[in-house]
Amino acid sequence: MNNHTGTAPPRMGTEPVSHDHEDARKGRRILIVVIVVLVVGAALLVGWLPRHKRESEIAAKANTERTSLPVVEVQTVGAASSEQELTLPGTVTPLEAAHIYARASGFFERRYVDLGDNVLRS
Repeated sequence: MNNHTGTAPPRMGTEPVSHDHEDARKGRRILIVVIVVLVVGAALLVGWLPRHKRESEIAAKANTERTSLPVVEVQTVGAASSEQELTLPGTVTPLEAAHIYARASGFFERRYVDLGDNVLRS
């Protein structure tokens, strides 16, 4: 007979509770995290190494340029001959054309001054 007094019935044996399933899940999670970290780390390393190499090459070249003597080309200067002539084909056309009319009608009989001459007023 079974007494139902609210307490659990006593176990017949002392069988240990198996946590193998939970341990396997934790192990898989840790393995996945480790793999993801390794893949991300490898990707970062693959992207960083060429950049680091290029930057170190540029720094070395800049240091070499900074410390080396400048290279210049020197040429003896002499007088040029006056027989040089350059003829280029082309035409000259105005962008705009305008008709110029006199401000007053008629003709001058005599002109005593030219443009730019000093004129004294009386």
